[in-house]
Amino acid sequence: MMKSMRVLGLVTMLGVVASAIGAPETRPLVKCEAVPLKQVQIRDAFWAPRREMNRKVSLVHNLDMLERSGNVRNFELAAAGKHEGYSGPVYMDSDIYKAIEAVSYSLATDPDPELDKRVDAMIAKIAAAQMPDGYLDTHYQVNAPTKRFTNLRDHHELYCAGHLFEAAVAHFQATGKRTLLDVATRYADHIASIFGDVPGKRMGYPGHPECEVALVKLWRATGQRRYFDLSRFFVENRGTHFFATEHATPLDHYDGTYWLDEVPIRERRTIAGHAVRAGYLFSGVVDVARETGDAALLAMIDRVWKDATLKKTYVTGGIGPSGSNEGFTTEYDLPNLTAYQETCASVAMAMWNHRLNLLYGDARYADCVEQALYNGVLAGVSLDGKKFFYDNPLESRGDHHRSDWFGCACCPPNEARTLSGLGEYVYATSERALWVNLYVKGAVEATVAGARIAMDVATDYPWDGAVKFTLRPERETTFGLRLRVPGWCRGASAKVNGAAESAPVERGYLVLDRAWKAGDVVDLDLPMPVRRVARDRARPHRLLPRGLRPRRARDVDRHSRRRNADAEARARSPRGHCRAPRRRRSRGRVRMAGRPLSHRSSAEARRRHRRAVLRVGQPRRGRDARVDPDVAARADRRRPRAPREDRALVHERQQPAVGHQRRRRAEVVERAARRAVPLVAAQRGRRVGRVHLAKADHDEWRARLLLRRHRPRRVPPPHRMEARSERRRHMETRRRPKRLRGEEGHVVRSALRSADDDRAADRRDDATRLRSGHPRMEDPRNRRGVAGPRNAYGARLNSGGLFRTPHTRCQALRGCLAPSP
Repeated sequence: MMKSMRVLGLVTMLGVVASAIGAPETRPLVKCEAVPLKQVQIRDAFWAPRREMNRKVSLVHNLDMLERSGNVRNFELAAAGKHEGYSGPVYMDSDIYKAIEAVSYSLATDPDPELDKRVDAMIAKIAAAQMPDGYLDTHYQVNAPTKRFTNLRDHHELYCAGHLFEAAVAHFQATGKRTLLDVATRYADHIASIFGDVPGKRMGYPGHPECEVALVKLWRATGQRRYFDLSRFFVENRGTHFFATEHATPLDHYDGTYWLDEVPIRERRTIAGHAVRAGYLFSGVVDVARETGDAALLAMIDRVWKDATLKKTYVTGGIGPSGSNEGFTTEYDLPNLTAYQETCASVAMAMWNHRLNLLYGDARYADCVEQALYNGVLAGVSLDGKKFFYDNPLESRGDHHRSDWFGCACCPPNEARTLSGLGEYVYATSERALWVNLYVKGAVEATVAGARIAMDVATDYPWDGAVKFTLRPERETTFGLRLRVPGWCRGASAKVNGAAESAPVERGYLVLDRAWKAGDVVDLDLPMPVRRVARDRARPHRLLPRGLRPRRARDVDRHSRRRNADAEARARSPRGHCRAPRRRRSRGRVRMAGRPLSHRSSAEARRRHRRAVLRVGQPRRGRDARVDPDVAARADRRRPRAPREDRALVHERQQPAVGHQRRRRAEVVERAARRAVPLVAAQRGRRVGRVHLAKADHDEWRARLLLRRHRPRRVPPPHRMEARSERRRHMETRRRPKRLRGEEGHVVRSALRSADDDRAADRRDDATRLRSGHPRMEDPRNRRGVAGPRNAYGARLNSGGLFRTPHTRCQALRGCLAPSP
């Protein structure tokens, strides 16, 4: 029975992997339409309070801060024709446009005369600032009116224009007023008269994508095809290295990765560069490909989506691990402490996957939307609605807090517009089906198969997987009700009017296709047992169960996996540790593994050893010794390969630290991050040399650290080691009361006493084995500790346990000196 259950579980996991990785190249385009905001009501216990706080607090706070930060004043200066006094970065206009869009979405579902009045006043100032030819960008109007569109790469003119277009469409659809829409169409006409692929127009596209998405929205709202054609022009010319031409950069020295300009758009294979720009760009690509059916663009999107979700997405659905470029680095580089995960990037991830879900009708994209909304987006705002996160690390030492506002205030209004427009993510319609993508208590009205359908939804999701749908079509109508089965759910079932329904599941949706009449009730049950989520050090793609948590564990500790493999190879090797040879230039691949610390090392070296461990691949007996080829071959078979640029890394261990130790560690890491650090490493079959990193990662907490070379010593006789250990323990006991007092000191001293007792017991056992003629103790090859046990970090201890390293004390301190929350 147990064997059959295991086989069934394995088959299930393989099926999920195949569905996530091996999607067919050509898939039918469903082309669903999102149900408009005005037709969706949200009344649940999870989202409704947050949206109400957003409406009553966050929107007002955003408008107040925009006035206080000078965003509104910039429009007043431009309207008055002033050429000085501009405040803020070049993209200040975009923040006020996003705030107007957020208020407009809120007005569509919850009319508020006060907010409506404030938005109308802002729109009047925006219209007054617009120039006669339609141009509108306060930075250039105030600071450099003669240099318009001269720096598309960096100065965000088209990015700001895109947010203006989105705000104008949202305001028009919510209120029916054309005040802002007229401003937007005039500016869009001006841009369309400059850029294009016809004679008389010039090449160019946004350095920060956003205009592509907005122009498609403007086309759908106005019916003017030229706006879609302009969006298509921007998308299809991406990657032609225009920014190198714009800034007179030689092509052989040009790297457009940050701006997603390194390869033509149809040839792109991975997601890279700035995370928010990538999310916005691919959202625009999906919009264009949906209309044109461009197979090359659709294939590119499929490749890039797999690369992003399988290798570069956090457990929260956030993207962009690095703060240096606010974007992507290498595969599976997903650190917790230094995770950047900009809030806007989570918003962009939801936008991109929402469009893919509408295009294909595939639940795996809706899974990513749900993952980003519940985890990444919501983390960006406090429950009181007045404080925000710009970046969202998954680990903190207590020094990362939300702020009232930012100098670059893109995230607060982006957060607000996402919460206000949440209803657009919940339901969709196709010609003969109503799609339920998210489970939210409330109601919806939609037109399906030519009939008006109303449906009430009752659920306590995400706390409970039971969902009840009550349908009220205007007449008996045959259509399909498609209910998403989340990728983390196993055993979903449905009942229609109390009777169990055996419904098929197509592309992750449970399909109930039948004739519906008023009063029909559907009960959906989504089991969501509590399950543990943990990373798998051995398999980077391991599927892990969870409720609303992500489908995959992508935070893979590659360095720990390599260290474990090297430790196993070292355990099989007949050679022992030796002192590090002189530094010489290495000529091949680097191999690293753990090594013990000498008693003769300085106190500073011991502290540094606790923070980082230099892994030397194959131990040696002498400076000129070679590695046994058989041992090296066995180690190579077990060691996971990493990209070439990652083979000379030093793993930083997060040891407990208090007071001056924490400050000193921060100083050491910061100094090391500012330079290319030399690493002492070993090379298979060749001498050891000094390797310089080709590219030093300047992230503060992803620094490559250098350990001093330590000269191991021969193990002294047991009686000398015992006396030395007693002196060391005596000195540590004398210092403890000065370092730790009170309850914390009591906990630490208890842990140290326990460690001392364990060491004493080990020494007694070692002495007994030595006197009894233990064969492993008498083997002359053990003089350097090859056959002895390992410490807590996998490093081999000398003489079968007689030699103890400072790691023993570090392990005793682990947990009792962790910073208080």
